[in-house]
Amino acid sequence: MKMPHVIDSWIKASSWKSRFLPFAAFLSVALSAAFLGSCDSGDGPAAEVPDKPALLVVLSFDQMRNDYLDRWSEHWSDRGFARLMRDGRRYTESAYKHATTETGPGHAIIGTGSYPRRHGIVQNNFFDRRRNRSFYAVEDASAPVFGIEAYEPGRAALKGRSPRNLQMPTLGDWIKRRLPGSKSVSISSKDRAAICMGGHLADAVVWLNEEAPGFTTSIYYDSLAPTWLKSLDVPAWMAKYSGRTWNGFLPEASYKTADSMPGEGVFAGGGSTFPHVLPQFDPASPKSFVRAVNVTPFAAELTFEAAKTAVRELQLGKDTIPDILTVSISSTDYAGHLFGPDSRELLDIYLKCDTLLGDYIDFLDETVGQGAWVLALSADHGVGTVPETAAAEGKRAGRVEEIDLAERIDTYLTETFPTRESVAWLDAAEFPNVFINQASLDSARVNREAVVDSLSKFLMSQEDVALAFSGKKLINGSLDIQSDIVDLAAMSAYPDRTGDVMVFLPPNYLYGSTPAGHGSPYEYDRRVPLLFYGWRVASGNSSDAASPADIAPTFASFIGLELPGVDGNVLSTSK
Repeated sequence: MKMPHVIDSWIKASSWKSRFLPFAAFLSVALSAAFLGSCDSGDGPAAEVPDKPALLVVLSFDQMRNDYLDRWSEHWSDRGFARLMRDGRRYTESAYKHATTETGPGHAIIGTGSYPRRHGIVQNNFFDRRRNRSFYAVEDASAPVFGIEAYEPGRAALKGRSPRNLQMPTLGDWIKRRLPGSKSVSISSKDRAAICMGGHLADAVVWLNEEAPGFTTSIYYDSLAPTWLKSLDVPAWMAKYSGRTWNGFLPEASYKTADSMPGEGVFAGGGSTFPHVLPQFDPASPKSFVRAVNVTPFAAELTFEAAKTAVRELQLGKDTIPDILTVSISSTDYAGHLFGPDSRELLDIYLKCDTLLGDYIDFLDETVGQGAWVLALSADHGVGTVPETAAAEGKRAGRVEEIDLAERIDTYLTETFPTRESVAWLDAAEFPNVFINQASLDSARVNREAVVDSLSKFLMSQEDVALAFSGKKLINGSLDIQSDIVDLAAMSAYPDRTGDVMVFLPPNYLYGSTPAGHGSPYEYDRRVPLLFYGWRVASGNSSDAASPADIAPTFASFIGLELPGVDGNVLSTSK
């Protein structure tokens, strides 16, 4: 079921520079000169650091803004985020360079080292003009998802998932093609996060299934779900959380915000203030329970436990061939959407993640070996302030209903360009991308460019629109607009998946009623953490330009590989 032609075609199209560099030549020059730091901070004699890391670990905290590391620094233990900031390499100016800051595109950037203009995952949901319908980022009807209780092929098959929409290989794909015997594993609560980082050739890509209490995968990756998942007794974990109370981890005086902020959402079956009580777990109808768990610290605990299980069961980092493990923590995003970035609940999630991160670092030191592994920590996107909170602070802010904006567009086009028949003007409105129907153009006897130009001007007259322009002109470079948004949108523009018109809201505006959100080209959605820690990484901060797209090429350089045709750069992790 796997799709090697994506990787094969990429290799074929690459220059000679993409070929595997002999370890002897590469390591004798590049590594000895550039990577002089040591991850050993103990008092005893330093352990011998291997020539290359045995295990590459990518850890993404979904929706983590860069400022969280400093804003909550007084609450960090010495073992988690503070250890990475103290002993690792932090790129303080890290920011994405694309406009559609969503989970699918962000994790695909981390996985491939390139932006949507290359990898094709332009949004979580996008319209594909060539196939004339909308797609979920990792949708694939030919790759059924396994049910939890029945791992056998053809049983309990759920909707299909695979990386077929991802048009580039991930770092894990590249490593497996160049280094036979390498293992690649990807884990998350979200299917799109696990798949977009794991890629096409991974040995295991698993995510938490809402339909039943456990991690699952699709037939794309194997005819059977990984047997090691059975050693992770998720139903027992769910029973452990049944009826569990989540109260604030800090004393009341330690919180700097109110327990209920303007616009904050309501926990399942409860309110917007602590304590939050999980519903009782019912194995016969687990979806509502799993969704409730996902917005608590307990879901992060479960994901880290799965990441430990994968290392133990698959013996990751146990031989001379480098392995790669990518992990995305999703509860930070679920809670961030529901409660907002200024909530006590989100701080509590990160306090738990701080402890879990410290435990995981210790686990890797014990299991793989201190100095034998390397970690990159980042996020798929940031998040904006809840509009109601922003408005309470005196900022211009608001909400836009997607269906309302689509109706405004349709009404304007209907009135401006009368058609001979009753025809829908839009094929799709997957904002910021708007697709115009060809039949409507034919019926109105008008060319597409004229309609696009007219619609763009109309949208620019709307109070809740910041910028609108032609997607075609953006892609072919003929757009005559000077704007940072245009430059960022160009990194998100992929042929057939970019609309006739792209439309962007003003800062602090959101689509829909979800309390907090992201997806904009603004700094609060683009600025995310970027830290490296472990094997030969020197401590310190760097203000050099950097982004999560740099993780894949930098990790590749650690093991003597060079990624061809990517947007990211190899970062220096030395002093």
